[in-house]
Amino acid sequence: MIVSVKNIILVNKCKYLEITVDSKVMWKEHVMELKKKLNPCVASMYRIGNKVNAQVKEMVHKSLIESHFRYAIGIWGSTATTHMNILRNLQERCIKILMGRQLVANVAANEYSISGIFTPKGLYTYTKIINHYESKEYKIPVSKNINTRSATKYKVPVMNTQYGERLAEYLVPYLYNRLPNNIEEISTYASFKRAVYNWLREFNTMDNT
Repeated sequence: MIVSVKNIILVNKCKYLEITVDSKVMWKEHVMELKKKLNPCVASMYRIGNKVNAQVKEMVHKSLIESHFRYAIGIWGSTATTHMNILRNLQERCIKILMGRQLVANVAANEYSISGIFTPKGLYTYTKIINHYESKEYKIPVSKNINTRSATKYKVPVMNTQYGERLAEYLVPYLYNRLPNNIEEISTYASFKRAVYNWLREFNTMDNT
């Protein structure tokens, strides 16, 4: 059976299941849509002010901000750092309003969390790690006969562009090479998720680069 398709229109972007896909698959348009959607949340943070305790404030952030970041982040989270930082800056504003400026004074110390709350990059990294817990895809062991003191466990392909370094074939072995041995050796998925979650929240770029 032959099906003829007529009137195909070339567009710069389209929306599917609330994910905005641009013609170059760079996810910039999706990030900008997210920003527009989340901007009103900043005003909500001001209204909450100091009327509730820290635990409730964190719940508010998770429901109004983080829930939008989490949706399909395994797909669009590979966007450029420039685009991801747009969302991080918006998130940082919200956290400052909610939690107080003193709690985010050292935000540069951790690339994955602000005051223990995952950044968009942190959520993407967390998703990539836990999704490959039992998968061997992209986790090719380094040959044991190599005489080296390096802690590298998996082969990381050489990428010539930043885009390549955001792809799963590079990112998965790179992240698992940074993962502490005691975490990767955890035998249950639930415990592994919890350990990775806590590790990324406390991660310090100066100590782990």
